[in-house]
Amino acid sequence: MTLKRTLIVALLAIMTVTTAFAAKKDDERIAALEERIGALEAQLEAVEQQVDTRFDECVDAAVAEIAQRDQRANQALQSVMALAGQGNHVGAKEEMTAFLAKYSGTEAAKKAARLNQELAVVGKAAPPQLTVEKWYKGDGESIDLTADGLSLLVFWEEWCPHCKREVPKLQATYDKFHDDGLAVVALTKITKTSTEEKVTGFIETNSLEFPIAKERGDVSSYFNVSGIPAAAVVKDGKIIWRGHPGQLNDTIIQGWLAAPGAEATPEG
Repeated sequence: MTLKRTLIVALLAIMTVTTAFAAKKDDERIAALEERIGALEAQLEAVEQQVDTRFDECVDAAVAEIAQRDQRANQALQSVMALAGQGNHVGAKEEMTAFLAKYSGTEAAKKAARLNQELAVVGKAAPPQLTVEKWYKGDGESIDLTADGLSLLVFWEEWCPHCKREVPKLQATYDKFHDDGLAVVALTKITKTSTEEKVTGFIETNSLEFPIAKERGDVSSYFNVSGIPAAAVVKDGKIIWRGHPGQLNDTIIQGWLAAPGAEATPEG
């Protein structure tokens, strides 16, 4: 074997050994990396389980808190509605303000929108005069909402079935409390299918004796009326109640009549 050939063989042998050694080192590094990756994956899985558990706990806590808040909101709203049901709209308005400040955005607050609209006019000065187009019963001379006394206004339409049920009931209320100082006036705009003839026919059929007139909508707007039948009570020049006429009863009206001033709150 020549020297040159011997050197070539030796060089190839060295390269083979070096390659084998390097390959072994690479295998060891890969094995170490795989072991490390496995450990990291295990840690990651543990962390994910902790995160999932904590997330579920947070969600459950948030849901429970929302449910508790909704329950408290509903209870607070029931308290407001109880005062309104007793005819104590002055107190109900105060509680409504506190209720909305604390529970704004809840389902209960959405449910309270209609009642809040009604309570918004409580404490407001009565309009200096009733703007009407025509009187179908009476002449309105006895109606002075700015003077001392108690006045009940009802807003209605002849085509409204609920109005047809509630308005005739006011005659008994008028008969019972008129001599004690209660004034009653019914206001209609004569909308949809209603006509003056139908209105006068309704008055005659039901033997209504309290003042009844047609208004242009100014009075309805002043009292925040958006649905009918609706009613409002004015005492000594101030609005003390707004709601559905069916919510009124003799006990509430007697309380208003007996109370010394517009701020009085009768118990029902």
